[in-house]
Amino acid sequence: MTGLTGADSGGAAASAEQEIVLGGRYRLGERVGAGGMATIHRATDLTLERDVAVKILHSHLADEEAVLARFRTEAQNAAALAHPHVVSVFDQGGHEPGERPYMVMEFVDGPSLREVIRRRGRVSPREALALIDPVCRALHRAHELGMVHRDVKPENVLVTGEGVVKVVDFGIARAIERSQHTQSGALVGSVHYLAPELVSEQQATPASDQYAVGVMLFELLTGRKALPADSPVGVALRHARERVPAPSAHASDVPPALDAAVARACDPDPQARFADLATFLGALHAAIPEGPRPVSLPGEDGDPTIVLPLEDTPVPPSRSPDLRRSPVPRARRRPWRRGLRRGAILLGALLGALAVLTSAALAAYHWLIAPVIAMPALENQPVEQAADVLDGLGLVATLEWETTHLAEEGTVIGQDPPAGEELRRGSDVELIVSEGPADVEVPDVADGTWSVADARQVLEEEPYHFDIVEVEEVFDDEVPEGNVVSQSLEPGAEVAQGSEVALEASRGVRQVEVPDLSGQTREEAEEALEEAGLTVEVVEEHSDSVPTAGEVISQSLDPGEEIDEGSVVEVVVSAGPLTIELPDLRGQPVEDAVAELQDEDLAVEVVREPRPSVGPFVRGEEGLVEETDPTPGSAVQREQQVIVYTFDDDA
Repeated sequence: MTGLTGADSGGAAASAEQEIVLGGRYRLGERVGAGGMATIHRATDLTLERDVAVKILHSHLADEEAVLARFRTEAQNAAALAHPHVVSVFDQGGHEPGERPYMVMEFVDGPSLREVIRRRGRVSPREALALIDPVCRALHRAHELGMVHRDVKPENVLVTGEGVVKVVDFGIARAIERSQHTQSGALVGSVHYLAPELVSEQQATPASDQYAVGVMLFELLTGRKALPADSPVGVALRHARERVPAPSAHASDVPPALDAAVARACDPDPQARFADLATFLGALHAAIPEGPRPVSLPGEDGDPTIVLPLEDTPVPPSRSPDLRRSPVPRARRRPWRRGLRRGAILLGALLGALAVLTSAALAAYHWLIAPVIAMPALENQPVEQAADVLDGLGLVATLEWETTHLAEEGTVIGQDPPAGEELRRGSDVELIVSEGPADVEVPDVADGTWSVADARQVLEEEPYHFDIVEVEEVFDDEVPEGNVVSQSLEPGAEVAQGSEVALEASRGVRQVEVPDLSGQTREEAEEALEEAGLTVEVVEEHSDSVPTAGEVISQSLDPGEEIDEGSVVEVVVSAGPLTIELPDLRGQPVEDAVAELQDEDLAVEVVREPRPSVGPFVRGEEGLVEETDPTPGSAVQREQQVIVYTFDDDA
């Protein structure tokens, strides 16, 4: 097979040895992804002998001019954007009438940034810099070419097998100079990363991409969504009305300078953000002076660990003003100042002596009359031990109990005054002591509507602080992919804060491969489909090409296609040949002849005529077939009309 068309391929089943080759060059392999517009297959470039990814437009969209224009624009935009951190587009085709359009891209055999977040959770600031740095560079280059991505999100950032970060899917990007507005009422891009100005239908600019990068950096640093809500509209409204919180509120290792950089990149006012992504990247490097650190990503199903290498290109120059001061020349000495200097020396000597006497008096008071004690550090100690320490120093302990999941019952979690402060004997010291975790009612996050990220955010936050020890992926026919199927803690049960909980997440409906049914009998086809987990519907048709009754003529889905388990596959089975030879029925009773013809799926009309007579003689017999039209031995098709002539004196 040399190409794909938009026509239904449910005719005669193709042979298992046939291959799909697009444009005479790209041999399709397994499907690796699918979206609202297209299906992505791994393929082999037969000319250059390399793996590529082929994105094929869905057949039901191939006739829509607006979709075709967007699909081709994606290829043109990405092809024009040659950058080491942008997935390259090599070729496009399918322009002939009836063909399904496709584009050929660089094949990235690695996880998306969403997978990195899912498998690693939050990362350190240095690791986050290693991931965000290439994204900033790629998008900055796109902006220099007058292009806005408008759908920056973790799913559109991929990591190659060598650990190189690549930005993908410029399908909704627009050249700035070619499009100065967005469609009214259309929210383009993922709502979790949508800039406030896009929610209010303003123009998309490079500042909009910068906002999305800032939100994505927040998610890397914290492992959670910035402004979650119960619905996409709710998320969009939160981004329009609220500021992105400081990452340090959820990750204690985030420095203030990094908080400030995220806050500026995510400022609701586009004019208040950084001048460009190069400036933003410079601020990130300044906030993390130790520089990026390679990110280790544990593999799955036996895959090796991926280590993202560090970017070795120079950091964009800082736009901060030069605050260094020029040296001030020393003033020349003048003779008339010598007298003043001698007086100042004498005064300084007197003041110094007074200071020594004062210090000696204070020391005597502190050490002999009323000695002071440095407050010891008592946090993380058992309260009995801390009380003994204070008692030995002559200090009085008062206890304040608080529930917390962070420390065992009876452990000191705070003190007032803090360690190092000087106290006199007999002073009061307040110790804040853990009462252990409080009991909380387990929420229900396994009703099929919660994504794993949203469930994790609720379970790990106040008041639950649960420890999610495992997220196992299982196939499920009802719960959407990525949503929680079950939880190990019973909803409504009273458990302690910080308890361990395991989740099961849906992998969606199990995908099964359609078997090749060509040449099989009806019974064999039904058995093969049932073994594959598919539902079979059988339709019988007469066929001259497959004259054997009960043999499969065609199947509604192509062999080898991956589909949802339980899907219906229609199988057309031969009911025998379409064309038959009309039998010789002359002399048979009319009723028997009609029944025989109807058994052959022929339409029958009986014409009754009186017997002709010649003198005293009559011809023929009543009720027997005298002749047929067509004549016996003629080739007729099923459902064709056959006229049967007979004699009837009462006609």
